[in-house]
Amino acid sequence: MKNKRRKIWAVVFCAFVLGTTFFVPASSLQDPSSPIPHQQNQGLHSYDDAEKDLGPLVPDRKYILYDEPAPMTKSTENPDAGTKKDAGNDFNYATPVYPGECIDNTPGRGRTGTVTYTDMADWYVFSISHGQDVTITLVPQSGFDIDLFLFDTNQIEISSSTNPASDPEAITHTAAYTGYHYIKVLYISGTGIGGYTFTISITTQNDAASGNDASDVFATALSISPGTYTGYLDMNDPYDFYKCTVQAGKGIHFTLEMKDTALLSDFDITLFSPNGTLVYEENAYYNDELLYPASETGEWRVCIDIFPGWVDVPHPTEWDYYSYGSGAYVLTFDIEESASVPPSIPQPQIVPVARTFKVTNDPLSTKDEFGYLAAIPASNYLKGGMRHAAPIIYEGDDTPTSYYGTEEDCGTVDDTTQYLIDDWNTYLSNQGMDSYLYDVPTDPVIAAADIAQKFWTASDLAVVAVDGSGYTDDVKTILKRTKTITRIVEVDEIQNDDPKISSDLGYMMLLGPKWGALGVNVTGITITSGGQTGALLTQVYPKYIDMSSDDWPTPYDGIGNAGDIYHPVSRIGLWSASTGVATNQFDMLRVTKYAGDRYHVRVRNADSTLTAKITTAEPSDLLVYLVDPHGYVRAPDMPIWNGPVNPIHVWNGLENPTK
Repeated sequence: MKNKRRKIWAVVFCAFVLGTTFFVPASSLQDPSSPIPHQQNQGLHSYDDAEKDLGPLVPDRKYILYDEPAPMTKSTENPDAGTKKDAGNDFNYATPVYPGECIDNTPGRGRTGTVTYTDMADWYVFSISHGQDVTITLVPQSGFDIDLFLFDTNQIEISSSTNPASDPEAITHTAAYTGYHYIKVLYISGTGIGGYTFTISITTQNDAASGNDASDVFATALSISPGTYTGYLDMNDPYDFYKCTVQAGKGIHFTLEMKDTALLSDFDITLFSPNGTLVYEENAYYNDELLYPASETGEWRVCIDIFPGWVDVPHPTEWDYYSYGSGAYVLTFDIEESASVPPSIPQPQIVPVARTFKVTNDPLSTKDEFGYLAAIPASNYLKGGMRHAAPIIYEGDDTPTSYYGTEEDCGTVDDTTQYLIDDWNTYLSNQGMDSYLYDVPTDPVIAAADIAQKFWTASDLAVVAVDGSGYTDDVKTILKRTKTITRIVEVDEIQNDDPKISSDLGYMMLLGPKWGALGVNVTGITITSGGQTGALLTQVYPKYIDMSSDDWPTPYDGIGNAGDIYHPVSRIGLWSASTGVATNQFDMLRVTKYAGDRYHVRVRNADSTLTAKITTAEPSDLLVYLVDPHGYVRAPDMPIWNGPVNPIHVWNGLENPTK
């Protein structure tokens, strides 16, 4: 490997937070139900481990290491079931589908697929409640014989349709249990790639073993007594109301479970008194439990509904809101001898003040900060025992606020401020009020006087504060160096069966002052679901703490690599690189070590700040990090999650299906 040299012309420190700083050359190398995975991929394609030269790496930015497009853009044909990739090839990797949701070709909501002689089976899984009737149909492409099978959670065949040639297939079944049922589409014969269309139609309801649907409205709720029941919700049946007779003083106890019976769906439960007043609700993600004391004797009601669901969701004009949720649930009802009123979350009431205080950002002085302080008494105060409030906003601040994507993708403080202004103005409009915008004068003394005269007639309290905006810091240069740094990179490649990878700690390294940063890449990951961490970097000693991780699967819920970790060696000592996947589920653990220079700076005043600046004669990929005495990276910001995050108001759900 060739060593490249770069000239650092000056390193200037301006003191003020005790810390240690070092410089690191960033590499130009890129370098009975069964468990249901949330989103499966059994695609036959794979990704090689070729690294790209993407230029200087910048922390907290997204780098696309592969040319493979995202599933939502792979194909206009929308196979299989809208996932735009191959459905699961066996029972354990079945692809979730949602018969109770709209057919819009988002994952699980498409109804086409393909099979070939090399990819003979497509497996799907769906949710259904006990006693419901389901009809499954399949129409093969002409010239192909494709059969259809239905299995239970124990992989036992329930029914099949094996008509000859390209004849359509059909299965009708009444569910004998609540939970997941599995469909197998099997290639029999045909030349090339055989397409098919399929339908899954749940044609009946059997909520609480009634043979019908529980009512969608309060007045005609389905009557139940203590016991365990099952039910089903979807886009055409978003609510189920049940009623029960309870004596005053008894405890109303419901548990609602859907985590193990409904795919990627969340249902909530709401309790109503006999006169129809909503008294309590439980809306945790997935399973809920409700325990509430009956304040009167009568017919109490509960409503089971979908979150976010198909009704009562925003209908925005600027982005597409992705409605979803369907499947079976289990509802258990008990009457307890007593119950306590659940603690309420305090919601302090405010009186909105119809004004907005705008402070113009001044990065070169502290006048804006003192102007902000001057605005507080008129924007947040008590009057008549009530809290009055109005927002104070900054304008003219283009500081990036997000760490996803490229520089062009990043939002700014002004962007976030505009969201606040929009929401505040909408809130005031709902109160029949219009906001008055007040520009805080740039001189904080003038601002304080003007605000006092404009917004107060009298006050029995006056606060006198010193205007410190004219204060200037004492700046002291405590370190200045001119050095040449040699690019030294070492790569350790450890195979998955190498005993150097400990089952408890991973690949251990004793790192001295020579090394400035580490890159970790776990290659050849073969599994496509689960909650395992793809790659993990841990400081083992002197402080045992996880420093960085790479979420997985990558790049798009498919087989590939977990290689987004690049982190400074913030403390000399023992470090570990590891992965959460099993040794037979990846090929190799690659650790790249980058040499760097360290400078220790002693700052005696804890109220000081520290500024480090590095200049070079030509553009370079040198990075500088500020590390405090405890080994924590203070600058730049290094969030443990280094992957893409969509901007505000953009759906971050399953493969970002916004259409």
